[in-house]
Amino acid sequence: MIDCADEQIEDLATRFDLQLASGGALLAERCRRAPSEVQALWANFVCAICEIHEARMLIAAFRAWQALEKAKPLPF
Repeated sequence: MIDCADEQIEDLATRFDLQLASGGALLAERCRRAPSEVQALWANFVCAICEIHEARMLIAAFRAWQALEKAKPLPF
């Protein structure tokens, strides 16, 4: 398990345009924002564990996936 400060996760979430639940959020809001929190934790893991070249490739792939997700049409 990697120990990291909330500030690190919040910083990564900001840098990767991920929306986290606020500290005092209700359970439903925290559940809705759980995927973003996991993505920020993953980014922290990549930055902490991977070699710089591998980290850059993984982050680039993540950014490409994010762009594809944002480009999806909204369901009706």
